[in-house]
Formats: sequence, C-alpha cells, structure tokens
Amino acid sequence: MRHQLLRQELTVKQFKWKKVLFFLLAALSFSSATAQGELKLAVDWPAFMDRHDLFWKKLPAQWTESPYLGNGNMGTMLYREDNSIRLQMFRTDVQDHRDNTYGWTAYSRPRFMVGSFYLNPVGKIKGGSWRMDLWNAELTGTIKTDRGTIVFRHLVHTKEMVAAVWSSTTGSERPTLLLAHLPVQPSPPGPLARATAQPAAADSDR
Repeated sequence: MRHQLLRQELTVKQFKWKKVLFFLLAALSFSSATAQGELKLAVDWPAFMDRHDLFWKKLPAQWTESPYLGNGNMGTMLYREDNSIRLQMFRTDVQDHRDNTYGWTAYSRPRFMVGSFYLNPVGKIKGGSWRMDLWNAELTGTIKTDRGTIVFRHLVHTKEMVAAVWSSTTGSERPTLLLAHLPVQPSPPGPLARATAQPAAADSDR
C-alpha cells in the first residue's frame, strides 16, 4: 500500500514538472517568435463573424423569439403578430419612475416601449426566413405571402437615433406600414408605498 502511494506521488510530481516544462517551452517559443517579428495576428473578421450569424428558418411568433438590434440608446425587435410584422421601438432614456418598493431596479425603473410599426402585407403570410448579420449589425430576410415576397433589410444606426428599413417586393405584394403610438402612463405606487401612505388609525379606533 505504501509503495502504491509513493508511486502515485511520483506520478503527480512528474506530471507537474512536465506541465511546467511545457509552459516554459511555450513561453520561450513565443518570445523567440516575437523577437524575430514572426508573430502575426491575421483574422478575417467578416469571415469569422459570418460563421456565427443567427438564422430564423421560420418567422418569430413573439418577442421572446425575436431578433433585436440597438445602439445603446435606441433598440428594436421584430416578430410576426397575426398577419403583420411588428417592429417594436425602445429607448433607454424613456423609463418608468416607480418607487423602490418594487425592489430590483429592473422592476421599478424598466425601459418603456415607445411605440410600434406594423408592416401589413396585402396577402396572407405563409412564412419566410431571416438572418442577423453580426458583422454589419443588420437584419435581412424575406416574408412570403400568397401574393408574393417582401425582401427587407433593417438596422439601427450606430450613432444617429435612426432605425431604418428598406424593402422590395415581388408579385402583386404591396405592403403598407402603420405606426402605433403607445401612451406612457405613470405607474401606480408599489404595495409598500400604498400601505405607508394610508393614514394611521386613531387611538380610539384601536
């Protein structure tokens, strides 16, 4: 038993020394290559990012399946809603102002959706496919109906507060774009705030 433990200890020590030796050789090789100017970092970023693009083979049916774009202040999400494509608009500087009795900031001061655009095709939506181009930060795709095809491209500008959509159609498809404003309503006070705001009972009522 003792001999087995000694062998295990020797094996562990040998493994540690081999590991240290490997890293030393790797560091020496790296230093040598750097000194000779042979180390080069050549990454084809468009090609690299292209391998990681997101694809939708069927149209997203709700916001949890939606692609989203943004620039840190303005954001958008797109998905199918009945026979329309809904483009939701968000801004980080349009927030709720509840008190902290709701707890976590994400609940008490969330971002508001400031409105939506609806792309309404003439025909009935049959399907489509979308692609999120990560390198160019834009969404491209098709929406197929029984009257033709809508080809679109959507992006949110990096610096300007602009969300843009380009589209073309085939067949007899001629979609219309509608804007729906959602009025921002003040939130009611939280449960703790309501309880605190109630007048205290008089001593004669206790």
